[in-house]
Amino acid sequence: MLAPMSSPSAVPGRTALLSLRRITSAAVAGLLLILMTACGSGAKVPPAAVVKPSIKPAGSAGITPRPALARRDDGDVYQRGCSSGYDDDAVHPCVFDYSTGPGAPVVVAAGDSKMAQWVPALQVIAQQQHWKLVSLTKSGCAFSDIHRNWKKKEYTSCVTWNRSAAAKVVRFAPTLLVTTELDFYPTLRGGKVLKGAANRAEMVRGLSSRITTMRRAGIAVATLAETPRMGFDTAACVRTHLKDLDACARPRAQVLKNAGVVEAAAQRSGAAFIDLTSRLCSATTCPAVQGNLLVYRDKHHLTATFARSLAPVLATDLTGELGGDVRSRLFAG
Repeated sequence: MLAPMSSPSAVPGRTALLSLRRITSAAVAGLLLILMTACGSGAKVPPAAVVKPSIKPAGSAGITPRPALARRDDGDVYQRGCSSGYDDDAVHPCVFDYSTGPGAPVVVAAGDSKMAQWVPALQVIAQQQHWKLVSLTKSGCAFSDIHRNWKKKEYTSCVTWNRSAAAKVVRFAPTLLVTTELDFYPTLRGGKVLKGAANRAEMVRGLSSRITTMRRAGIAVATLAETPRMGFDTAACVRTHLKDLDACARPRAQVLKNAGVVEAAAQRSGAAFIDLTSRLCSATTCPAVQGNLLVYRDKHHLTATFARSLAPVLATDLTGELGGDVRSRLFAG
């Protein structure tokens, strides 16, 4: 498990970035898994290979994934074509079956691309704990009952997808549902676009309503905090600032200014809430590279490689936040 970050008074500026890189590299040296998976087939997944990161990148070739190839490091959900696009209202379950027999726990990950970015980490845990992991994701579409504004009109395919996805989750009857979402979506009520506090309140209502529906169906729910929105092509920045990676970092307060919706929804609905922000940022700064690992593949999505590196921490936090019965079913020992 990663060591806790230092207190705010002990982690100023550049020192914080260096500390965060060293901590992360040491913690993940033993476990970066590259997984082969099956989409929708339920086929067994073979053992994974291990990648050991170094402490310090030696130019672009020393950073994993290489910045020039970062956009390809998006994980099996995309490589297998399981995530629904903006115009696609159909649900395409991606099944990663690591079970070793009947009665194995089923875990479902449902939500937008910010949920999809965490699936590689969940795959690592699923392989270790012999889960059957299922992902249900759609671009720009949170697992929520909000009505979202997109291109100056209602994102109707998201509404349709959500209804189908919610029904599928119930049919899968998982031991656990995991969800998260982008930190900001423009919402609609009565055909009118909401703004400011009203929009944020609607985001909280929509997510908490969906979680409540799932919990009433007997499904335990864990939520993940929003991740930083860097606001620029981070991989491209790293390519051009290999000798000054701090140029690609951003203040924590800036890139997380809209965060908090997921936590508020979790509190309202009684879901577990897991916040891995301290593994992405210091008390003041969010870097683009930690150790030799590239954190983001674009403006705000984690690389699959970096997401996998956080699997041990995610597993530990799930163990700590979930209720005893659910925890015992998901985690051996």
